[in-house]
Amino acid sequence: MVTTERATGPTVESAMTVSPVVISEDEAIAAVAELLSGYDISGLPVVDDTGRLVGIITEHELLEAVLRPEIGQLKVGDLMTTEVLT
Repeated sequence: MVTTERATGPTVESAMTVSPVVISEDEAIAAVAELLSGYDISGLPVVDDTGRLVGIITEHELLEAVLRPEIGQLKVGDLMTTEVLT
């Protein structure tokens, strides 16, 4: 049986952040730590120069970066997850 009734209750729109904190894929990993800590969040959308979503970077990727000897040279684009559902 197919129904055309709309679900009731909270909508995605009512729960989403309209202007989220984002980071560029060219930023240094230290910038990720500063933003996550400063805004008390666990992940950041990654955007390109046009503002288009290209990935996400989370605390998990940040922790993995700490273990890599080249951490000082890493950029957000080196660690972000690119398979993001929108």
